[in-house]
Amino acid sequence: MTEQTDWLKDVDNLDPTCPLHMNSVRAYLSVRTQLVESVMNIITTVSSYVKTFFIPLMVMTTSVPYFCISIMWRMFSKFIFPEQIWAKVDDSMYSIYQRFVLFLFEYVSGAELIFYGVDPCSVELRGSGNIIYLFNHQSSLDWVVGDMLAVRRGRLGSLRYILKDTLQYVPLYGFYFYLHGCVYVRRAGRFRPEISGQQLDFIKNFNVPTSFVLFPEGTRFSANNKHASEKSAQFAKEFGVAIPEYTLLPRVRGLYWILNHLRENLKFVHDVTILYERLDGIHQIPNMLTTVCNWRSTRIHIKLDCIPLYDVPRDEVPLRKWLFERFAAKENYLKQFNENGQAFPGEPSYFKPLPLRETLPSVLLVAFLTMPFMVTQWLDVFAFL
Repeated sequence: MTEQTDWLKDVDNLDPTCPLHMNSVRAYLSVRTQLVESVMNIITTVSSYVKTFFIPLMVMTTSVPYFCISIMWRMFSKFIFPEQIWAKVDDSMYSIYQRFVLFLFEYVSGAELIFYGVDPCSVELRGSGNIIYLFNHQSSLDWVVGDMLAVRRGRLGSLRYILKDTLQYVPLYGFYFYLHGCVYVRRAGRFRPEISGQQLDFIKNFNVPTSFVLFPEGTRFSANNKHASEKSAQFAKEFGVAIPEYTLLPRVRGLYWILNHLRENLKFVHDVTILYERLDGIHQIPNMLTTVCNWRSTRIHIKLDCIPLYDVPRDEVPLRKWLFERFAAKENYLKQFNENGQAFPGEPSYFKPLPLRETLPSVLLVAFLTMPFMVTQWLDVFAFL
């Protein structure tokens, strides 16, 4: 065997007419190819498991220490600093953590962002003051799209959500989002006056910068959620409008209440329509987990319409009609996309992920601050084992 392979040490001594040499070359190349393929398969498998389990675990592990630090800051600052100082620091902390989240969902996931309509990075929008975002709601990924829009306006920290009433009972999360200024609403579309009024009064009286994200449908649209679809159809019949197939009929009470409470503090309503395109051949709306774990598997089409507040009706009945019309347009876009594969009309703008200089410092800071918590947890795990 040694005599047959010694020639490999000196390639110049190869004799192309020698069958022994040629057979040895073929065997060597075959073994090397198989070895490279095996190594690449191992790397791919390990990478898949890392993205599937480690990344979601990292998000969950870092969120709890972040919420704890934010709540402790609130408790500490309440008796020392004015409310405006607390709100500014809280918004800065929220922006830092959400940039860490955006690093995962834009840079790590490789999701493609395609914008239509108003450019979210335009100078006019960056200085447009307080606004309300109106979203159609299909996926748990929708709230990350809110981050993607807000960070390009330079208002990531001021992002606040209108949340379902039941979410306030989620341990730690519910309390933190209340402190951050999010507003909880009942499923029936009615705000809790004792809680929601205090939240909106705080924003109004102290002129806290705010970008509200509102999902007027009340819950996520899903073809499997028959109960929500039936309620939407019943609601449509009551108001004599067409029954939607790809959205749920929106409820107006929340939007009406916020507009009347904060109208002088708001400048625009941003109507946002989202279309999700799976690039992995799976005909299913992506969620947060599948987007992060599958590299370049998701393409997000976002249409942004900027509506001045003076074009939004004041009274509830005209406002309901206006909201129905906005969602009828969303319904048409979604229907066309699902049936023909066509996204929005107009010239698309392809956006690259945020540059690392805008996200990596937040990633490093979050990792540094949460390291003591993570080390403690892992030591407890090893001690248990």
